[in-house]
Amino acid sequence: MSRSHASISSIARRYAAAIFAASKPAAQEALIAQNLNALAQTITNSPDLKRFVASPSVSPQVKARALVAAMKSAPTLAQKSVEMIALQGRAPLMVAIASALSAMVDKASGEVRASVTAAAKLSAADELAITAMIAKHTGKKPVIQHATDEALMGGFTVQIGSTLMDASVKRQLEILRQQLLRAA
Repeated sequence: MSRSHASISSIARRYAAAIFAASKPAAQEALIAQNLNALAQTITNSPDLKRFVASPSVSPQVKARALVAAMKSAPTLAQKSVEMIALQGRAPLMVAIASALSAMVDKASGEVRASVTAAAKLSAADELAITAMIAKHTGKKPVIQHATDEALMGGFTVQIGSTLMDASVKRQLEILRQQLLRAA
């Protein structure tokens, strides 16, 4: 991890911790995190908005007004948090701050976020079995985001944070290919 990445993560965690602490008395941690994540997702999915937020030529005041306007239906605390982040010149860290806040909310609630990708839509029984496996592995209640990717050819992958568990046919074929190449 580069020094600048570590510094960005540290700054994002400090802002997230402040927002978490401010939202705790009103029991709005999850709601604020949800709103910041929605904004972060919008920034991530919009190249124009991403450039706007990252641009040093756009003043923090202009960024604050635009980002708060994008959150007009969000709770006041979410709007004030985004305004504070932007006014302090930290708008480019919005996605990292939202991610850090979500991690804090998950930790406080005993949950873990996982992404499960399968070659085809999983049956209810398979989803239940994977959920149980994640709960057993982490000791926490999983919150799962499901996706499909036909390139896996079969099986599934589970991503929890930076850990990837790959039980896909694609991966098994790759392992077999490598073994055959080594044997030849």
